Amino acid sequence: MPISLPGRIAHGDPASLHPLAPFALVAWPWFLNDLYLIALRSRENLALLWALDALFYAAIPTTTLCVLLLRGHLSAEAIGLRLRPSHVLDILLSAVVVLPLVILFEGELRPSLESCMGLRLCTGYTFPEGDLIELSLRAYASFSAGILEEIAYRGLLFVSLRRFFNSDLAVVTIGALVFSAAHWCQGPVQLVLTFLWAFIPGIWYVFRRSLAGPIALHVAYDWFAL
Repeated sequence: MPISLPGRIAHGDPASLHPLAPFALVAWPWFLNDLYLIALRSRENLALLWALDALFYAAIPTTTLCVLLLRGHLSAEAIGLRLRPSHVLDILLSAVVVLPLVILFEGELRPSLESCMGLRLCTGYTFPEGDLIELSLRAYASFSAGILEEIAYRGLLFVSLRRFFNSDLAVVTIGALVFSAAHWCQGPVQLVLTFLWAFIPGIWYVFRRSLAGPIALHVAYDWFAL
């Protein structure tokens, strides 16, 4: 008997595109992200690294998402982008739980996993020195990842997968695997942590049918963890 979490995910509006096409069209640049993180991780290449990031991580996915919404291939309601007064509670709850989650994942789980698992090809983003520019880029990285990744990996992907799987638990698990895979170059520790962490916004999205909480949590978590 299939296991299904409460709060069934909506199927979304019928469209001429393949069910997985909206997610693939929005998310494909992120799977190239780690290539330039590896190639341009030295400090003398930071300007080019962040320029490529602005293009591949923010501009292309955002433009694609807007086109899909405007052409009717996506519904903001179906993927949980409509903000209602009750969703303010989700945002407040994210502020309460983010620090315990950072302590758990970054302070406890990461050191434990790093002591027994292999190396990684890169350590993630390098930020330039200087208070204002570093603060600005950290804000950009936190908000772009938190908003766009939740829209894609929870909203678009979950609605697409729901057409193939009746179990919300299966959808959450597959979504966590795909989300983790996008962090491939950061090694097995990051893959495991990302996979486990993805269950939190995934289950939250299933129960609340809104991206408000997952987005707020993701933005706040990245702000502290990056």
